Parts: sequence; C-alpha cells; structure tokens
Amino acid sequence: MEYIILDLARTLRQAGHPISSTEIQDCLKAVGQLRGAGSRSTLCTLLNATLLKAEWGRDYLLRLLDLYFEAQESDTVTAPVSSVLGTGMGSVGAGEASEQLVDAVRRGQPERLAALIRALDLQPDLLSEDDESTLARLREATGWFKVARGLDGDLREGRLTPDAYAQGRSLMEEWTRLLLQEMDRLRVKTLGMTHLVEILRREEPRHVAFREADARMLDRMKAEVEKLARKLAVRRGRRWKPGLRGRIDPRRVTRKAMQTGGVPLHLCQSGRKLVKPDLWLLCDVSNSVRQFSYFMLLLVHTIQNRFSHIRSFLFVDRLLEVTEAFREDWEGLDELSGHSVSGFSHYGEVLRAFSRMADGKLGADTTLLILGDARNNWNRMDGSELLGDLRRQARAVYWLNPMKADEWGRDDCVMARYAASCTDVFSCSNLEELEQVLFRIL
Repeated sequence: MEYIILDLARTLRQAGHPISSTEIQDCLKAVGQLRGAGSRSTLCTLLNATLLKAEWGRDYLLRLLDLYFEAQESDTVTAPVSSVLGTGMGSVGAGEASEQLVDAVRRGQPERLAALIRALDLQPDLLSEDDESTLARLREATGWFKVARGLDGDLREGRLTPDAYAQGRSLMEEWTRLLLQEMDRLRVKTLGMTHLVEILRREEPRHVAFREADARMLDRMKAEVEKLARKLAVRRGRRWKPGLRGRIDPRRVTRKAMQTGGVPLHLCQSGRKLVKPDLWLLCDVSNSVRQFSYFMLLLVHTIQNRFSHIRSFLFVDRLLEVTEAFREDWEGLDELSGHSVSGFSHYGEVLRAFSRMADGKLGADTTLLILGDARNNWNRMDGSELLGDLRRQARAVYWLNPMKADEWGRDDCVMARYAASCTDVFSCSNLEELEQVLFRIL
C-alpha cells in the first residue's frame, strides 16, 4: 500500500500538484490507521485531506484511482454490475445491450446507464487518431445513435412528453460524458501512465483554459479563485516598517550602535507594511472573454478590503460602472445590463469614454487593470493612443489577456498596439497564470 501511495503522489506531482514530502508522510500515517478497512471513497477522502486539500479533490482522486489501476494492468476486469442489473443475466443483462440502454434512458437511471456501458467491456481497437472519430465509434458501438433517433421519433409521434424528452436528452448527454471517460480509460490502457498524467493535468482546474471550461469545471475553478482570494487578502506590500520581528535592518542597527560606542547592543528588525493601493478594473465581458472576466471580478470582489478604493467597469461596446454593485452581495454578470448594444467589442469607443471619465481622477497610487482579448472587430478606431495618457496619470497600467501570446497578432486582435502604452502585458489563459501575474503586480 505504501508503494501505491508514493506512486500516486509522484503522479500527482507530475500533473502539477505541489505536494510536499511532509504531506506524503501525513498521508502514509493516515492510511496506516485504516489497517485495510474502509472503502475506495473513504481512501479518496483521506488522500484529499492530506495531499490535495481541495473542495473538488475527492471526485478527482476517485477518477485517478480508476485510471491508475487501468495503467498498471494489461487486462481490464469488468466491474460487477449485478447489484444494478440483477444476477444471472450475463455481461449486459437480459436482452440486447441497446434495449437495456434505451430502458435506462427512458427510466432516468444514470447509475444503471454507467454500469451498462462499463459492462460492455469496450476494447482499444475502437480508438482512432482524433477524439471526435473515437467518440463516434464509441457511440456506434454502444447504440447511442439508435437511442437518439428513437427519442426523436417518440417525441414526433407523441409517445413522449416534452418534459420526458428533455430528461431523455439529459441522459444522452450523460451517456456522452461516460463515453468520454471510457475513451480516456482505453487510452490509458494502451498508453499507460504518460497519458494518465495528461488527463490529470487536463482535469485540474488551475490548468484548464478559461474559455474551454464546462459547467462542472467552472464550479471547481470558482473554489480555486476563492482560495486564491484568501491568499491575496493577507499579502503584504513591498515597503518595510520597524517591527518586533522580521529581517534585520542594518541601517537602524548602525544608528543605534553609534549611541553605544559603536557596539551593536540592540538588533533592530523590520517587517513589510500593509499597503492599500487604489485599483481600477476595466473588464471586457463579451462572449469570447466572459468567463475570464467573471473570475477576475469575483476575485476582486472577494479581496476588496485589501484596497483603499476600487472602481470597476464593464464593457462590450459601451462603458458601465459597477462599483456600487460590488459593495453589495454580487451574484454575477447576468444581473447587469447597459454595457452592450451591438454585442461586439469596440475597444476604441470604450477607451475614449473611459479616458474622458477618468481624466484627472487617476493618481500616483492608482493601478489600472484592463482585462480583455484586444479583439476590436476590425473597427478603425482602437483607442491605443489614449492608453499613453492613462499610463502617465496612473501608477501603472497592466493588461491581462486570456489569449495565448502567440495568438495576439492574429485576425482582429490589436494587442501589439496596446502593449506599447502599458506598464506591462500578460497572457492569463488559466488560473495558474493568473495567480502568478497577480502575485507579481498586486
């Protein structure tokens, strides 16, 4: 068991999780207390409590264990499904597999659906070079297309109510999700631990690109943003002040020593000062960057007590100040309106309105953060000349772009024009990059 725990910790480290030796020792001690008792769920709860320490960690580790043993074994033993399907019915129960799957969909039984798909014991020969073709093969092999056509036909002929059809389609989406998991299982079975590490990195919320996150991943990312906010809320500034603890201050020690004949009888220490700068936030909330801006706004809303004053603005093609909304219990972007007329970003129009509004109000303690992909939708006016004026008024102007840096010059992205007038620009395509940037500039 110790070897398995050490190997799991090594795999998690390769996937980007910062797991220390002390945490591994704590995990080994805790597992030793189980003494062979406890379920897989209990083990994952323990691993999460000692290694990952994340709200989403238990489900993540359950997935890791399932795939880990696939990578270790050359042959897969199909999990028993008699508890779901009954006994004495063979590998997929009585009747054809597709009939059993149809029945599970119509009855709204996701657990039975999962057991049926796993009981089919799909083989690696269904894999192809790309995921889309592999998914199509898996759907064909499990009868997904047949069931989907059956649902559509039943709805047209009145054998299903709209509500029952919606429930059926929801189960079909669950079916697809299960097939994607089967795809990962088959690839791990074929490629081993290398592919398992790739899957773990793909499902770790700090590494997932904002614009690629699904609903389940967004919930995980929200938990990580709240954790990041707690770190930033207690972060001290770069200036130092006299204190009872901290690093030795050579200058003050020397001055004190002059009073005692040059003998340093008293050591003087200093610690970092708590600073509360002004922060102005200008966020593009068009569809291409909406999720990135949402998480940044959520983060700033959570740590607003760290700043002496925060002003927040949203835009698509119109500027909207939402500072007052941030002082209340902020629920999200959907409750706000007035920042979009056409639905397409117009940075030139927005920067002109912002520059006119901010003229003379930015100070030497003000940091301006601009969040957006700089895609100006081919508008002739981009407002790049106005950023220089804003930069001269403020302490710093930083631009955070959720696109990869090598994409900044493509199509209608004019990031290069804005970069020349900013203090610095950063690519923040995921939470890991965002955390690194914020610890650098705030």
